Amino acid sequence: MLYFFFILTVSLTLTGAVLALLIRRLVINWERKNSRPLSYLLPVLLTVVLLYLSLTIAVPRLLDTVDVLAGACPTEEMVITAEDVHFGSLQNSERVFFFYPWRSDQLAGTTCRVTYTPRSKFIIEVTQIDQTTRTP
Repeated sequence: MLYFFFILTVSLTLTGAVLALLIRRLVINWERKNSRPLSYLLPVLLTVVLLYLSLTIAVPRLLDTVDVLAGACPTEEMVITAEDVHFGSLQNSERVFFFYPWRSDQLAGTTCRVTYTPRSKFIIEVTQIDQTTRTP
């Protein structure tokens, strides 16, 4: 969970830095102090970058913060194969989940109960289910 809040802080900081750079470039454009003609288009590029960062990283994580703090994240039971686990991500059927990349857990070949955030699909907790104690 600490990694989730670290990435949230990094994404909000990065979005804020791009926003500050966009405002600075807009002021330069309004004052007509550009040194090159092509630099007039830089605010358009920064706007696209800002929208991408906001809509794909910062806003979903910010909205998921409420669910994480309330403990209301969805939980799902899934069988994880070796092909599903990648560095920092878990691709299960049609969805991709993200987790702390340097996890020491061996997830491949197990049945797990996964708690994840609903919008950014970040795995908060993984609990392995013991197959021997289950009754049919």
